[in-house]
Amino acid sequence: MNSSVKPFLKWVGGKYTLAIELKKHLPNNFDELNYIEPMLGGAGMFFNLQPKKAILSDINKKLIITYQSIQNNVEGVISELKKHELNHKTNEDYFYDVREYFNKGCETREGLAAAFIYLNKTNFNGLYRVNNKGEFNVPKGRTTSGSVTICDEKVLKNCSDLLKGVELYWKSYEDALKDLNKHCFVYLDPPYLPQTDVSFTKYSKDGFSVEDHQILSKHCKDLSQRGIKFMMSNAENDYTYEIYGDFSIKPLTVYHSLGPDKKTRKKAKECIITNY
Repeated sequence: MNSSVKPFLKWVGGKYTLAIELKKHLPNNFDELNYIEPMLGGAGMFFNLQPKKAILSDINKKLIITYQSIQNNVEGVISELKKHELNHKTNEDYFYDVREYFNKGCETREGLAAAFIYLNKTNFNGLYRVNNKGEFNVPKGRTTSGSVTICDEKVLKNCSDLLKGVELYWKSYEDALKDLNKHCFVYLDPPYLPQTDVSFTKYSKDGFSVEDHQILSKHCKDLSQRGIKFMMSNAENDYTYEIYGDFSIKPLTVYHSLGPDKKTRKKAKECIITNY
């Protein structure tokens, strides 16, 4: 295992650090199973676990293109990202130029990946949020130009190496779960059930509601009936026990992975949901 590998994206609820705790709850035969992660996001769990065989997917097409570009042509992405890094230091409005370019459609896959990473590194709080048109609409972050590392070549190349041989797909989690068998292990990291009415859950233009969690629970029951083990991360609240009460729920107390000010980050009640 390469301990120097870490995610190249910031992500709300990223699991790279929490994976140290989550590992304790993996099934005993984890190393014998194919790792499936159909809500990939920042891929923190994958980069920490570094499984022997993995199938990764997400509903966010631009996110998957970014991973595929890092996998297949990391040098091309680095070349484009260095241009963004230079322009970011000299043009205060450059962020919004790239955001518009990203939303209108980039000329190459490497260009899209570089724009995705640049916006992720320089926007407000590392959020990925879209409007009802599917357009990325997060504003520029508070950091002054030049104070953020935009192109970390070592991290990108390490991630590229780890992604070699991994299957990456743009698809819904429902489609990703269809053709699995009992030799698979599924890790689910959906947008969390809301702690409040203003909890951030809009990663795609369709969002992810309490009703969506009820649907996800039905898919989890289907996995159980097919003999497929799964682990899910989620918030711990009344919704959790109501919707996922048929499964094992283990409470955790963690710190939020992202916040506008590190000094104001607070503890959050989370849990691990499993069917084993």
